[in-house]
This record gives sequence, C-alpha cells and structure tokens, in this order.
Amino acid sequence: MEASKLIVLTNVDGVLDKNKNLIKRLTAADVKARIKDKTISGGMIPKFEACVHALKRESKDAHSKGLPARVLEEILTTTGTGTMITLKEVKD
Repeated sequence: MEASKLIVLTNVDGVLDKNKNLIKRLTAADVKARIKDKTISGGMIPKFEACVHALKRESKDAHSKGLPARVLEEILTTTGTGTMITLKEVKD
C-alpha cells in the first residue's frame, strides 16, 4: 500500500502507563513488552500488532488514536496525539 502513516482509531487515547499517563511513543520492541506485562491488553493487542506489522512493511509512522476528531490533529500537526509506534527508538 506504501502509506506514509497508519492511524488506528480506538475508544481510548492511546497506551496508558500504570499511573494512567499517556505513553507518547513506543518502539516495536516496547509493544511486545507492553503486551507481555498487560499494559496493552484485550482488543488493543491486535491494533498494536497491526501497527508493528505496518511499520515492518515500510509505513513511516503508526499511531493509535482515541476520538476520531483527533485524526485532523494528527494529520495537520507535527506533534500528533495518542501513542506513536516506531521500529526503533527515536531521539526527540
């Protein structure tokens, strides 16, 4: 498909840590670890696995978003919303 970005809409804002704070960025390895420790669970597992799969297929970015209205924020800003998944760690 050669998409530059995959946006997955969910009914939550993204991945939350144990203190209910949004995790802004995860690597593909982090996704696997978060599934193992159940930070990512239930219906979020296939969504995040799809994001990792898309990254491995050359998509530039993969994001999990909450409300559909946030799609515009993701598309029109450089900071985005939700949790971004990358193949490897990115320095800010």
